Amino acid sequence: RARSPSTRKASIDDGSELQTRIRSMSTPEDPKIPVLDIKEVPKMIEKITNVLIPEYTWIEAGRSIIACDNAMKKAGSGHKIVEKCKPLMETEAIHDARKRYPKCLKALGLLDLNDGWKFYKDENNTKVYSKYDEKGNFWIKVDGIFYGNPTTCASIWKEGDLFKEWFPFVSHSEFFYKESDAEIVFRYGGTNPLGKSESILHGWGCSHMHDPDDGCFLILGGSVKEWRGKPFPKPGFMVTRNWVNDLSILVEPLGLNAEGEEEVRNVLISSLKLPKLPTWFMEWVLGKVFINLVAAMSSCGKKCDAKGSETPHAVRTRSDKFYSDFLDVKFDEFKEKRGLKGKKRGGEEGEEGEGE
Repeated sequence: RARSPSTRKASIDDGSELQTRIRSMSTPEDPKIPVLDIKEVPKMIEKITNVLIPEYTWIEAGRSIIACDNAMKKAGSGHKIVEKCKPLMETEAIHDARKRYPKCLKALGLLDLNDGWKFYKDENNTKVYSKYDEKGNFWIKVDGIFYGNPTTCASIWKEGDLFKEWFPFVSHSEFFYKESDAEIVFRYGGTNPLGKSESILHGWGCSHMHDPDDGCFLILGGSVKEWRGKPFPKPGFMVTRNWVNDLSILVEPLGLNAEGEEEVRNVLISSLKLPKLPTWFMEWVLGKVFINLVAAMSSCGKKCDAKGSETPHAVRTRSDKFYSDFLDVKFDEFKEKRGLKGKKRGGEEGEEGEGE
């Protein structure tokens, strides 16, 4: 039985998520890698190429690729099916999936566990943590509840050129490249007490909603110096370009709460390459920017989903079939599998299920 939102939040609060929800990590012992007979490999490769990769299901694609590898290795070189499938396993798309699979698994582990984090504050149903790693990188973790539709939540993160509409202390943002519906390169920046700064990020999505017990939508990324050999514009006068080592975001539907609001667990982890921060500035960043991050998103989402809304996000999400024909469908299927009720974008109550 899927836990109610209140039960989920309790498991997050008391640190018992290790007992209640453990996600697979990027190890060869991944228990969800299927076992295939060599005769099943051609159809699996077809599924990987034509379904899993186009639908950005990098974790399932990675597991299926490893299953094909294992079956081909067991059959041995020279086997008719092995020789036929070898070139099919060497495509650029499958090579890309091999790289993204462990990154997604690693992100799931980081997003779910609180070990090693220094708790800062719990406010507005949002918890903020921080830490420095052994290399001196500054890490921030935000674990909160977004009030609204999960597609809207994901869209606010995805539409990087609209960060200026909601992200605290961001005044400008723009797209550089759009590789696919779920992969972008963009710039955002603004002014804080230390001056002007900006970041250029490469972000991509991972749909992991086929498993009702371990499902979510992920957004991963980090800073890039150039894109496909093309350099980016230099930062403006007195503008510092921050380097984001790693960015991981989780979007997980929780269903309706007692007040009839739809809740979405939204977790962000970011690793920044920064000099050792003065305590006052670190606390300012945590207390003024990140403690309000999910609340700012919820406010943006409510405006977006209001009937007849003409906000930039509302206009964008209505016209982009990636949301209506893909994310809405995937999230609705996910909620139905978990027995969660939700609301359609625009505020109408959905029919995703009554639960138990």
